[in-house]
Amino acid sequence: MTPGDIYDPAVPDSPAHSASSHQQQQQQQQQQQQQQVQQQERMEQQRQQQQQQQQQQEMQQQQRMEQQQQQQPQAMQQQQLQQEVQQQQQRQQPQQQPHRHRCTTSP
Repeated sequence: MTPGDIYDPAVPDSPAHSASSHQQQQQQQQQQQQQQVQQQERMEQQRQQQQQQQQQQEMQQQQRMEQQQQQQPQAMQQQQLQQEVQQQQQRQQPQQQPHRHRCTTSP
């Protein structure tokens, strides 16, 4: 048995050692590639999430703006309505008062 045939980590010239080290290198390369792919995927996912968040925020801002715009005319309309109602009440009040007077003064 020559020492070259026996796997001995201390002897780098042995074919068994070189074969096993070659396998290790391949495994490491594969792992590195997988890690890189995973990193890229993560990066892309993060980018997509950020874009989605930005889009959502923009949508929310637009919605808020629209709501405010809607609320403002509504508030204006409500004020106008209230004013109209008050005016109507004021109109009705003087009409009601003379009626009462007539009723009480009539014999």
